[in-house]
Formats: sequence, structure tokens, C-alpha cells
Amino acid sequence: MAMKKGKKILAALGAIGALVAAVVGVATNADDIYNKIWAQDNTPQLAIVRTVEYNDEYYKLFWDEVANADYYNVNINGETQTVEDNSYFYVPTTQTTEFKVQAVDSSGEYKASEWSDTVTYQIAENEVSYASVNSFVSTMLPGGFNFKKLVNISLEGDKVYTTAVFESDGEYKVYELSTEYDFEVQSLSEVMNEKGGYVRILDKYPIANYDAANSLLKSNSYAGQMEEYREQGYSFEVISQQVGKLEEDNKVFNIYATYKLTRGSEVKYINTIMNAVIKETSSNEKTNYTTKLENAEDRYLYELSCHELTGDEINFAEDMEQANIPLTFENLEQENNQSNSSSGYIINSKDEELSL
Repeated sequence: MAMKKGKKILAALGAIGALVAAVVGVATNADDIYNKIWAQDNTPQLAIVRTVEYNDEYYKLFWDEVANADYYNVNINGETQTVEDNSYFYVPTTQTTEFKVQAVDSSGEYKASEWSDTVTYQIAENEVSYASVNSFVSTMLPGGFNFKKLVNISLEGDKVYTTAVFESDGEYKVYELSTEYDFEVQSLSEVMNEKGGYVRILDKYPIANYDAANSLLKSNSYAGQMEEYREQGYSFEVISQQVGKLEEDNKVFNIYATYKLTRGSEVKYINTIMNAVIKETSSNEKTNYTTKLENAEDRYLYELSCHELTGDEINFAEDMEQANIPLTFENLEQENNQSNSSSGYIINSKDEELSL
């Protein structure tokens, strides 16, 4: 009988142990569930960006503002830019461009929104516009050169002359390019889709990120054909411009520009390269490209070229005018400006030939 009683006691103890284990297990599972619930991110999320539209008249991407958003991520063909406003100036350089936008809160109170629906923009074939010519020019230099800005383009005989800014190894330089064809070029439209041609780099200089073209206009004293137009009573408006530094001390530089000239109802467009030499440079870099340039007694001017636009060159200039393109690089990194101004060398290579 004693043995049977002992077995009953052991059985009871086993049952109690199993029950305790079950209770502990339930408690453990409950704790896990509780912890998992509170481990979830309960941070509210910003609303998705709506009404994303690309306007090819002004070359701007627009979208509706999102409440509590501090800035927006704009993804263009896989590359993301950060902007504070609900618009972004962008000139396509590929035939097809895809845009999407995301709203972001910098405080951490809200999670970033989901990406918006993708908006696709396609450049019309054989259309002469600022976008289509940008696409054409962006391929003039080989890999390693990142196209940043088209200043102007001119047709002369069997050549297309282009001024554009490219970035390579972190440096922004303005390039004078010549593309030669085996026929006389009559219009931009006939060469934009033309394969072949020889591209020559005529000159290239580090940029100075100042609006020197408008400072020049303030002087009301020019040189060459541009001065003749002024004396004939034309008024001038800057459509595009870029400065190239020929010397590191900011004494000598070129001003590349497209101007709109008006006299009564008459309108014409010209592309010019004006060389400026500052007589006594200022230690303040900006002063040399602005104040010194505005005072005729403080500088010398030499007109290197002046080309009056005709045919669809005018269509291109009108579209560029409508786009109201920035005359300087608004977000150009300060370190780029410093490296350009202190590079210690002058780039002046002639006739580097590229067969494309």
C-alpha cells in the first residue's frame, strides 16, 4: 500500500509541475505578445504626395504640399535630390524621364511618406526645344563627363558651336565645343538625331559662379558688334550666361551669354563670348565679376565672337527664355568654388578631337 501511495504522490507532483509549466508558458507567451505589440513602430506617417506634374514650358516639376513635411525627396530616373519647396526646376537630358516624390519630416515625429506614383515625361521627337537640345548636347562628351548646363549653341557652315558646363572629378568647367559634319548645317533639327561628326574641345575653363552678364549690361559700355547694337538703340536682356576663369587671380575671364535684343517691335537673339580683363583686382572674388565689371574704367573688354541666331536657333532661344533658366548654379557646393578658385593652373587646351 505504501508503494501505491508514493506513486500517487509522484503523479500528483508531476501534474502540478506540468500545470505550473503551462501557466509559466502562457505567461511567457503573453509577455512576448505584449513586447511585440509595443515594439512595433507606431509613429504616424506623412500623407503620400499627390498631383505630381511636369511642366515642359517652364521645365518644372510641381506637386501638392504635404502637411507637416519639412522637405521632399525628388527621384529622377533613379537619382534622388532633396528640395524644400513643392517644385523643382529640371531640364531632361534623356528621351524619357521618370519622376516620383516623397515627403519627409526632419523632426522624426512622422515617418516619411510612401513614394508618389511615377510620372513619365518624353521629349517629342525632332522638336527643337531647350530640353531636346540639352539631350543632344549632353552626349557630346564621353563617359566621365557629367552634363550640367547648356549655355548656348550656334550653327556656322558645317559646324555646330556649343558652350556648356560639364562636371568631371568634382570640378565644374565651361567647355567650348565644335562639332563638325560633312555637310553644311542648315538647322538644329537636322543634326540633333544625326550620328557621327567630330567633336573638338576648343577651350575649357573652371567656372566662376557669378552673373557677370547682367553686371556687364549695367556698365552700358560694351565692345565689338555688341557695342554697335547698343549704339543702334537696342536694349539687352540676358537669357543665359556662364563665366569661365582664365586666370586663378580672377583678373581675366570670359563671359559666355545669349542675349535678347529689342528695338521697338524688332527682336533678335545673339550668342557672344566677351573677354574681360580687370585692371586692378579686388581681394573679394565676387567684386571682380560684378562691381569691377559694371565700371567701364575698371576693366578692358574684347569681343571674341558674336553670332546672330536664325531659323530654329531662334526657336531654341525663345524656349530657353520661356524656361527662365537659372543664370548661376544655386546649389553649387562651396568646396567646388574653392577648388576652382585655388586650382593653381590654367586650362587652355586647343583642339582635343573626339570622334563620336
